[in-house]
Amino acid sequence: MGYKKRREKEKMKKEVIVEPGSAEIKADEEQKFTVMVKIPEDATIGHYSAQIVFTNDTRPTPYPELLPSYVNALDLSIQVWESPKILIQPQYIHDRVEAGRRQEYEIQLENKGDHAIAITPEFKRENRAYIDQYGPKELTEDWLTIDAPEQVMAHSKAAVTVAVNVPMDAKGMYEGSINLNIDDSSIERWSREVHIHREVWKQPETPFRENFSVKAGDKIRIKISTNQYVGYPLPQPPGNYGPEHKEEEKPSFDGALRQATPGGVKLTPEPSKAVKNGHISLGMGYLPPGASSSEEMYHVMSTEYSETYEITNATGGVWTLEILPKNTEGFEYTMEIGQ
Repeated sequence: MGYKKRREKEKMKKEVIVEPGSAEIKADEEQKFTVMVKIPEDATIGHYSAQIVFTNDTRPTPYPELLPSYVNALDLSIQVWESPKILIQPQYIHDRVEAGRRQEYEIQLENKGDHAIAITPEFKRENRAYIDQYGPKELTEDWLTIDAPEQVMAHSKAAVTVAVNVPMDAKGMYEGSINLNIDDSSIERWSREVHIHREVWKQPETPFRENFSVKAGDKIRIKISTNQYVGYPLPQPPGNYGPEHKEEEKPSFDGALRQATPGGVKLTPEPSKAVKNGHISLGMGYLPPGASSSEEMYHVMSTEYSETYEITNATGGVWTLEILPKNTEGFEYTMEIGQ
């Protein structure tokens, strides 16, 4: 424990008053004690705990303890807080991005106080004792460019722009944080940080392949679909729901069917059907940053795209399905074979 924190806890002890200070309780009688706590005006926000011991009776323990285990004691826990002067939105940036791309995000700050508040945003390395080989990798500082004002004026808003440049050789999940270093004592240390979680994917150059058998004259019907989320419906505070996708960047597929024999015929039929399904929120769930204050009633949360390919009267034998996805980090397919 640092000297400052230790000094604050000693100061808090002096602000806890128990009345009466002592008492003799006779058999079958009760004694009421009043505990009064006065929080100093300059107390740092956070959790404070204390134990009020009424008698010296203790429980025996099988091993030595730093403090005795008192029988007749009251555990007192107090959370010191004050209304934050500055609001941060979002505090979680969750997004999917293709390797080699640059993406910018805005962290909106609103100062509701009467004085300007200084900020000095900087990249913060994750404090991880170990990295699970299957877990997220650490986001590195050289990926980020942070542009921010030196302060947020009273009763005004400001934006911190974070540009993330993803290297071409990146792949998988990455995590990191930005410490805004907000000079506002009403905000706890962890609440001054913005966490970044990114899923990086690559556009494949070779198609996915799957072999299957058909009987002569069978009908082959392949449905390929993918979901494009505007954001994660997280059970925790909602994060940044990523940028809106441009129409030319919507998911699509190059589907093909070929006979899995030397010189087998390759068929690339046009999709017999293309379907777009949307999931719309009326504001009942988690929304993108700024959407909660928007007058817009309908918010697109996710969109499903699907394409269907059909071949009738197929030649019997082994066939190969080929799927080359574009602008999507994953897909699924359904194969129907028969009359």
